[in-house]
Amino acid sequence: MNCVVLQNADGAHLGFMVCTPDLGQPAGECLFMAVAMQAELFNTPAALLLFERRGAGESSWKVVGREPLSVVVSTPGLPAELFIELDGGFGQWGVGRGSGRRIVGRALLPPKR
Repeated sequence: MNCVVLQNADGAHLGFMVCTPDLGQPAGECLFMAVAMQAELFNTPAALLLFERRGAGESSWKVVGREPLSVVVSTPGLPAELFIELDGGFGQWGVGRGSGRRIVGRALLPPKR
């Protein structure tokens, strides 16, 4: 699990979070790749969040729960944490914490080869 696919709320592809080491470990570092497949997605709030993370460079992640998998990502220079929650390989992602959490889209693990 070195990669998480990030989509908008409608399931349109926006990009990836690429992790090292893999998400089987308790913590690590990651980069965001924003590669929206449709031009109309580039100026959407979800895509802009990924472009912002990508532009900030390397982020750090930590697992805060295993069942379901819950990951929190901190990016230097950005105030809001990003979260990813996956249950059986499918889930959601967003920003903020506690009552200020905002779900932005869908998250999923790529198919195994």
